[in-house]
Amino acid sequence: MTRADRPRLVRVDAVAHPEGGMVLTTPRGRTFRLVLGERELAEVLAACDGSTPVSEIVAGRERPAELASLVDMLTEEGCLSLKAPGPADADWARFAEADAAGPARTTVVVLGTGAFAATTVELLGRVGDRFGEVRTASSPNALTGLDPSATVVLACLDRFDPAELSRLERACASAGLRWSHFHFEAERGWFGPHHEPGGGPTFGDLHGRRLAATADPAALRARSQPAPGDAYLPPPHERFWMVSAFLVDVERWLAGAGPLGSWHEVELDPVDLGVERRPVLPLPDAPPSSPPPGLFTDPAGPLTDRRLGIVTRLEKIPSHPLGPPGMTTVHAAGCNIGRISRWRNDPSGGGSSFGDPEAAAKAAVGELVERYCGNIVRADLLRRASHRELTRAGEHAVDPERLALFSAAQYAAPGFPFAPMTRDTPIHWVRGRNLTRNVPAWLPASLVYVNWYKTSPEDAPPTNGTAYAGVAAGVSLDDAVLSGLQEVVERHSTMVWWLNRPTLPAVVPSPRLAEAWPNGTPDGPLRAWLIHLDNEFSIPVMAGVVEDADQGLFTIGFASRSDPEDAALKAWAEGLTLQEIARDLAGPDNQYGRAVANGRLPDQGLKPWRADRRYLDDYRPDFRDVPTLICQTQVHLDPRAVERIRPWVDVPLTRAVSDLPRLGGADLDTYRKAVEAPGYEVFYADITTPDVAAAGLSVTRTLVPGLVGNFPAAFPFLGRGVVQDSAVRLGWRSEPRPEGDLTTIPIPHA
Repeated sequence: MTRADRPRLVRVDAVAHPEGGMVLTTPRGRTFRLVLGERELAEVLAACDGSTPVSEIVAGRERPAELASLVDMLTEEGCLSLKAPGPADADWARFAEADAAGPARTTVVVLGTGAFAATTVELLGRVGDRFGEVRTASSPNALTGLDPSATVVLACLDRFDPAELSRLERACASAGLRWSHFHFEAERGWFGPHHEPGGGPTFGDLHGRRLAATADPAALRARSQPAPGDAYLPPPHERFWMVSAFLVDVERWLAGAGPLGSWHEVELDPVDLGVERRPVLPLPDAPPSSPPPGLFTDPAGPLTDRRLGIVTRLEKIPSHPLGPPGMTTVHAAGCNIGRISRWRNDPSGGGSSFGDPEAAAKAAVGELVERYCGNIVRADLLRRASHRELTRAGEHAVDPERLALFSAAQYAAPGFPFAPMTRDTPIHWVRGRNLTRNVPAWLPASLVYVNWYKTSPEDAPPTNGTAYAGVAAGVSLDDAVLSGLQEVVERHSTMVWWLNRPTLPAVVPSPRLAEAWPNGTPDGPLRAWLIHLDNEFSIPVMAGVVEDADQGLFTIGFASRSDPEDAALKAWAEGLTLQEIARDLAGPDNQYGRAVANGRLPDQGLKPWRADRRYLDDYRPDFRDVPTLICQTQVHLDPRAVERIRPWVDVPLTRAVSDLPRLGGADLDTYRKAVEAPGYEVFYADITTPDVAAAGLSVTRTLVPGLVGNFPAAFPFLGRGVVQDSAVRLGWRSEPRPEGDLTTIPIPHA
């Protein structure tokens, strides 16, 4: 506010304080004690008549600067206004932003024929001029000849009727009308989200989210049908309460005053008198749309909801009694987007943290969301061509000749399912960027999207299976790319170590690591140790080995961080999480089997459960029938498999943490330079779906041509001799191992 502004009094509540001065309560609910006396305050407020500038209001009074600040504060709190008088000013002063005239100039069309529609019409008749004209309509077909700029349609239904609401949505979209709806279902009232033409979530989004998130879609569809006989409706006063809440929120929506139903469905419980908001995100194939600024402050909020969320449940997993006392593991269960689209997301994620349960929950949400975006192909990012065609057109693209996919011997093997990716192979590409050169680039779609060949338009033979490494979520693009790059380095280092099987020394825990897990030693019933995986980037990569000797469970977690102790804690956390997966898989009625049986997951290739756990008898000696990572866990339920890998995994603790490499920073630029130093280039593709972007997260695929990702044992990435040559560069061997001498037994990691 300037001294030339002319404030106008709206309203203020002020009483004298017994010890002097005044106590003032603003329309926004804040209370202040003023040193002004009652007379002086009354004079100042009387001067705020909309025609007197601030300079004149404070002129000639004691402490004019303080009085000017008081006028500023009263304006910010809604007591004074710089706007022309409007309808119900005293009411709208409670809101920081509001178009007071918006509701009053809007015609309300109530659609419906039941009790709730009648209640809505009755209440609108009682509120006088809060809204404009009130009309009624019995069906969407009656919505003709209406002014979109001055009309809102309110559907008020006695039951959930998706067919009717879908017809209404189409009619309103065709006419460019704003609309919202209320319905009664499952003993509760529900309204929202409010629908604006051209953006934001629709009823189709709401219904799709419900179908994707529910545990029983058939039951949801059944409840959408009319019940036999007269369905129950709550008593009139409860109907009035629910419809009143709906109309209050509609009025705030029309005034731009932060309604509850903006990007939310609102649940009204007439028994507990409870009000709960449930976030509604547009479906992933909807046009990009941004929520109002400040609506979503924590990305986990709009993503997580049992009724409508991409994440439907967060569950804390009980820790092993001998595990780290401060570690928290959270499992995230997700929606099944395949019920309403051709995409098939992985509906599970997990996160762990030492001493920070909130970080574990966020990590679980992030993992589930990256698996969601990594399986939903964005057609707007795709292009089909060969690498040679792209380069001739002046485009930059990942060179297939630099990728470490499969070897000539693998391609020549009878029944090998993958075809070479060459510079002349027509494939789909995803628009992305070469971070090293800072130029736009094209990345092979089969190396960007997780299950590309299961849901893609590709009609040629596949060039690779599932690409696991490098998909990551973050609160920013850089954060996601960094996490993806960490994973790429981790998985490359892991597979080079595993396939070459050098005997690297285990690490003596530092005081920090010993404090985090006092029992984290190779000597107890829950054995634990750490191995640093040397690599050509001098980036800390740790293997966290965990063995439950009593139950015969052997797992290894891996992590890359700028600090080796941070990497160690993350690797141990992953190894402990994999212990729970192995423990579940060891039982006859395991979660993976149930998930496959009920269609939540595709067939994983697991062998039938065995009480004796002699799974090596079921799998081929060359493990070419280990097509998924979970099969690797099943293999190592066989104690004989564990004994095979002990020579290079169960090693003495002789290496100090102080002898390990560490990076000078934990930022993307530091990691990128470390990876680029040996001559590699870093690419990424932003695969964030519009719904996840609206929530405030980014998901990317990071790709470094020439590095190998992790793989199921059936299809190791042996292309270009990268695995063998890396061992020579690291000084593990004087010459590369023959391809036939590389490790074939799976790694105990999923």
